[in-house]
Amino acid sequence: PIVLHLDDDDDTLTVVASTFAGKARVISVDNVADARAAIATSDLAAAIIDVSLGEESGADFARELRDRLPELPLLFFTAFDDSAQTGVADRALIKSRASVDDLVNATLDLVMRRRQETQR
Repeated sequence: PIVLHLDDDDDTLTVVASTFAGKARVISVDNVADARAAIATSDLAAAIIDVSLGEESGADFARELRDRLPELPLLFFTAFDDSAQTGVADRALIKSRASVDDLVNATLDLVMRRRQETQR
């Protein structure tokens, strides 16, 4: 599967991509424009988004993504515990409370569930 990961922290992008190695292909982007380009050119299985992206809003992009691709599994992986944003995503993991392995497992679980739902 192909997973979009939008985060403005290069270290987080690198660690997440390496943890997914052998399990999924990760498209790592650090801005909304590149995320939009990835959506247009890739058959995504899931998206991981940081809520806060400096001057951009990951939460706003998540709403946009939800409108465009309502069936796409969407996870927030963020430093902010903002329960108001969690309704947009299928899962929200707080970086200080969840490991990258937790993120990988949650993402792949959502992808598998969504595939099972669409095969029914």
